[in-house]
Amino acid sequence: MEKLDNRWQLSEDKKKIFKEFQLSAFLPALDFVRKVGEEAEKRNHHPDIKINFKKVTFELTSYFAGEQLTDLDFQSAKAIDKIYANL
Repeated sequence: MEKLDNRWQLSEDKKKIFKEFQLSAFLPALDFVRKVGEEAEKRNHHPDIKINFKKVTFELTSYFAGEQLTDLDFQSAKAIDKIYANL
């Protein structure tokens, strides 16, 4: 299993990782979520998403593994970070 980096945090129950992203406004936040959604479809691994105006929070866990963390969660976190960096 990979290590957490780039401010991804481990949930108290150690079953999820999550991170909050700050965008400039609501529409850029929606665009970010859309891009992450496209990547999630390619991977067939979908985050839980919360949008609060210009703040977006993603949570990752592997439901297929009984809500446990797998390498797919960490790979998805890296992909989300890459999308954010390229906005």
